[in-house]
Amino acid sequence: HQETLFHDWGLSAVDPHGARSVLNFYGPPGTGKSMCAEAIASYMGKPIIKVNYADLESKYVGETPKNIEGAFEAAREQDAVIFFDEADSILGKRLSSVTQGADHSVNLSRSVMLLAMDRFDGVVLFATNLAQNYDEAFVRRIQSHIRFELPDLEAREKICAYMLVER
Repeated sequence: HQETLFHDWGLSAVDPHGARSVLNFYGPPGTGKSMCAEAIASYMGKPIIKVNYADLESKYVGETPKNIEGAFEAAREQDAVIFFDEADSILGKRLSSVTQGADHSVNLSRSVMLLAMDRFDGVVLFATNLAQNYDEAFVRRIQSHIRFELPDLEAREKICAYMLVER
């Protein structure tokens, strides 16, 4: 009911960026966080753009923020879901004591990420094993934090029964 809420009822005047959805999947490795991101994009009939820190980070000053903007721009152009795996590396706490150029660069990248998220009207998904390392500014912008647990024996048996083809 996005169209009704934000256009017909005028909520866009209060929250002009309300069209976005931001979800965070967290939990131990191997619990299906990345698979869930792919399933969401598939369900929505949209492509998925997978981004990891290595795709963003650059040794050249100013390139990391450009790469962040580029990832969001590609998602906008393709009407894609954007998925950041190992998101704690990009959503980590900003540094309060900036003493070196590298520290400034980290904070700049985090600020650019915040602004890019705010301007993006699509679906942003994050996955991490270390959600406790997120900066509070990111935590506030994420609408739902969903914990993924390792399946117990009964759940693993159901998964295997469903996924394995009988011969």
